[in-house]
Amino acid sequence: MRLFLLQHGDALAESFDPLRPLSIRGRSDVERMTEFATRAGVCVQRVCESGKLRAKQTAEIGAARPAPGVPIETMPGLNPNDPVEPWVEIVNGWTDDTLLVAVTCRFSVGSPHGCSRLAHRHSSHSSPAASRVSS
Repeated sequence: MRLFLLQHGDALAESFDPLRPLSIRGRSDVERMTEFATRAGVCVQRVCESGKLRAKQTAEIGAARPAPGVPIETMPGLNPNDPVEPWVEIVNGWTDDTLLVAVTCRFSVGSPHGCSRLAHRHSSHSSPAASRVSS
């Protein structure tokens, strides 16, 4: 199982739109990332996002080519102050290549490296031959 961690694209300021949808630049950045991932041969069978509008929009754009027709799952626990540790067990139970879109790749209190910690802990619990983690 490969895990692809993706932070949402640039969003509008809360003062402009409280729901904080993706900005034009954010959409463009995610589209470029999707093109890169497609050229690199990324294909996933599962797509999960945090439930925030900007994460949902990023997942929709980001999954268009590497996961056509795959339903996008909204998963609680992917927000900035959520701990990473529960995700290690969740992810280690998955068998499908997965795109995980978080509001920020800092979803752990006091740690600017939450997604890196998740990737490291996941890979340390998995056989190197059976799992490659990309961030």
